[in-house]
Amino acid sequence: MAEVGKDCGYDPDTTSRICKDKWGFRISLSDYVYSSNSYIFGMLYCMAAMLFIFNGAVYFKSQENLHASRTGKWYNVILGLSLIGVILCPEHESSFWHYAFSVLFFVGNIVVIAFLHKRRNRIISIVLALLTVAALALALIPPKIINVLIAEWISLGAIATHLILEAWSPKSQPHGTTRRSGSRDMTVH
Repeated sequence: MAEVGKDCGYDPDTTSRICKDKWGFRISLSDYVYSSNSYIFGMLYCMAAMLFIFNGAVYFKSQENLHASRTGKWYNVILGLSLIGVILCPEHESSFWHYAFSVLFFVGNIVVIAFLHKRRNRIISIVLALLTVAALALALIPPKIINVLIAEWISLGAIATHLILEAWSPKSQPHGTTRRSGSRDMTVH
């Protein structure tokens, strides 16, 4: 695995000196902003950011109808904005802000996964949060066993799993219980 500062780094005249691992992948997701197809990177990050922000906006708009927690609207908007910050502050041009927004995004997601989950998802959520912490630690603390790209993918997998679990609701409900659908109540028989 290549280390930053060891015969690699940003060279504005060529992308051949960008740090890559032994399989030819860049060492972090953010480094793909310097690729020849950087617009794809920007588009995908913007899509993810907008999904977080849209999810927060849904909480603002439909909190009472969905019986949703007030915290959902705030953390989703903050996480989405932090991801936009990562996009707008490329690592080599604005490293302080890039890392600040990255830390806010990943640590924010760890906190959300670990502490803001449905009771039925408690164990898996805590495991996902610990998996993310372990992956980031393995990538950032010497001897840096894995590269940042792998840690970021593990973290994004944990985030996606958490979001799917939180959105999923069991199809079967006990006989005679009431659930809300839109603006009307429905009784399950």
